Amino acid sequence: MMRFKLFILLVLFTLTSFATHNRAGYISYTFDATTGKYKFTIYTYTNPSSYQADKSFETLVFIDPSNPGHITHSIICNRTNNTYSGTNVVDLINSTPQLASQDYPSGSGLGEGLMLLYPYGTYGGVKLNKYEGQSEMTLNAGTYIVGMVDPNLDDSIKNIAGGNGGSSNVAFALIDTLYLSNTLGPNSTPLVTNAPIDNACYMQNFCYNPGMIDNENDSLSYSLVNFITGDTGGTFNTATAAFIPDDMSVNKITGELCWISPWTNQQHGEYEIDMRIREYRKNPLDGRWHLIGSMLFAIQIYVKNCPPNSALTISLPPATGCAEAGKTYVSPVITVSSPAGNTVNLVASGVPISGGHIGSNAVFSSSTGAGSASGHLSWVPACDAVQLNPYYVTIQGSDNQTPANTNYSNLTVQVVAPPVQNLTDSIKADSIKLQWDAPAICTANQYNKINSYLIYRTNSCATYSPNPCHTGVPASSGFQLIGTTTNVTALHPIFYDDNNRLGLPAGNSYSYIVIAKFDDGSLSMACAAVCITLHYGVPIITNVSVDSTDTQKGSITVKWQKPIVGFPNLDTTIHNGPYYFTLNRLDASGTYTTSVYTSPAQPYFAYLNHLADTTFTDTLLDTETKKQYYKVYFYADASHSNIATSAPASSVYATGVGHDKKVILSWTHQTPWQDTLYNIYQQNSTTLAYTLVGSTHSTTDTVYNLTNKRNNCF
Repeated sequence: MMRFKLFILLVLFTLTSFATHNRAGYISYTFDATTGKYKFTIYTYTNPSSYQADKSFETLVFIDPSNPGHITHSIICNRTNNTYSGTNVVDLINSTPQLASQDYPSGSGLGEGLMLLYPYGTYGGVKLNKYEGQSEMTLNAGTYIVGMVDPNLDDSIKNIAGGNGGSSNVAFALIDTLYLSNTLGPNSTPLVTNAPIDNACYMQNFCYNPGMIDNENDSLSYSLVNFITGDTGGTFNTATAAFIPDDMSVNKITGELCWISPWTNQQHGEYEIDMRIREYRKNPLDGRWHLIGSMLFAIQIYVKNCPPNSALTISLPPATGCAEAGKTYVSPVITVSSPAGNTVNLVASGVPISGGHIGSNAVFSSSTGAGSASGHLSWVPACDAVQLNPYYVTIQGSDNQTPANTNYSNLTVQVVAPPVQNLTDSIKADSIKLQWDAPAICTANQYNKINSYLIYRTNSCATYSPNPCHTGVPASSGFQLIGTTTNVTALHPIFYDDNNRLGLPAGNSYSYIVIAKFDDGSLSMACAAVCITLHYGVPIITNVSVDSTDTQKGSITVKWQKPIVGFPNLDTTIHNGPYYFTLNRLDASGTYTTSVYTSPAQPYFAYLNHLADTTFTDTLLDTETKKQYYKVYFYADASHSNIATSAPASSVYATGVGHDKKVILSWTHQTPWQDTLYNIYQQNSTTLAYTLVGSTHSTTDTVYNLTNKRNNCF
């Protein structure tokens, strides 16, 4: 429970002296980039028969977050919609039922915010009161708590103060919290599209959704809290005997509040529900989500008698829809039905419909009909609509009853980026050059921008065909991430695959896919893979075998092939003879400067076909405690210039760890060829012959059923 002391800078009377009869409300704030200041708006929904509700202003106070109860300053928020005498309002309500659930602009003669939800009985309808004010100081980085208290609630609210009249002595309170930082930037509360006032049918299922729209694409989280009140001493706390009705819950992601029937203790009348809505924003510096705002959203639900089975049903597609940026998305048909056969209609709200900065707004087309109605969403999202989280479109169904029966649900749409374009590859010595274009529709993003490209490779000519709208490249495709580039401003980004500076082994084929990554972590769809085979115009090591194991007298046999002549391999008209090889071993300094073999010096081979594939045995080595690495250098021309170098190759180095009746074997190596299977042989202690005991695709394996306290050779 959160407690704050709030000292209102007004002349205070007893709560019962102001019968303002608040029913719902919330505080919103927006950042003005021109002035650098924040504008605050207080919305209260009151009983129009309460004349005192037509105040000319409300006071918004700032509370010191480190010292609850201490007010740092206050703002006078003046009314910005029309006021009426109580008599005129009541007369207008009772005589004009067609004004139900509408919001009329100032100057229309009807009064902005006059909403007739209940035109009969003692309930008396609902009036919206709107108050606006601006902070005169610039809000720097820090935490700001703003609140207001206004006496008092409606009488006999069922889930506050016992439900027998005590709620009229409970004050109405609203609280917002704003968390500002230099890295996350300014913030504005989400926009509310569905007023916090709704009707529920007695003992029938009920759902409501505020239809929040966050134009900054912050992530929203919803929860229910016991009703918060305030007193003349300035303390915010839970109202006396306040509770959240059983079987009522809210979807923390979509904001859909549902009250599932039957609730055995449900009564007719008013219920006050506080929903806390938190905003989270991803920090581009650390990639973590940070809380930047919190709004207390006070909702009134009125439980009334309805004809049996009059609750509306909305049918939605079961899965998340997927829209590719730049292409038309049309949702499956959505239907609403009335078991009572009432005339029904569908409306929709959400960021896709009114977001503004994410391209052309989506359009929800719907019909009205007796017993049922249908509709669908059409949208061509811009690339700025691409985001990691899906969009939620609130669907509201209502009928022609007075007051109307309503129901809510959510359509989920994921917007993904199209693939990069025009991916090409070309050979550059022992590396491959990749070049591509950004997705054309994503080059002018203003919000969620491309911040890097991810390069994936597989060592074969392979293809990858993702399911529609699937993004990134899964490991199951066989492609592995080999690098990234942040060169996102270039017209044609470039990446060189040089195998982490080791060079790509010749003779192999390589396939590539490039993925765009956006600021919020979302990925583009995969482009079509390109494949290239690295040429054979270099010597290729084909064998590095340990012949004997010893720390000083070990030996290794190395074999290699000569380069192949002809395009796109070695061009002997440019690089003519004489030709020769050297075989170099990696030394302790980490360079291949130790030459262990050189082709016969007199004469060098005048023609390449005179030069045979070569085998050489290197001796007096430590093959017991380490791997040995080799490279072949190829020389030509009278100047003996090095024109080609093989990829490095090492011996296989194996280790074993003994356990109870088993040995875990593992091995490492670096070779220019691609190993697909490893065979494990165990030596017979009597015959000394080796027998195959297992095979694996991995570089580790376990041999079982061994005898303890006995040497085993593999």
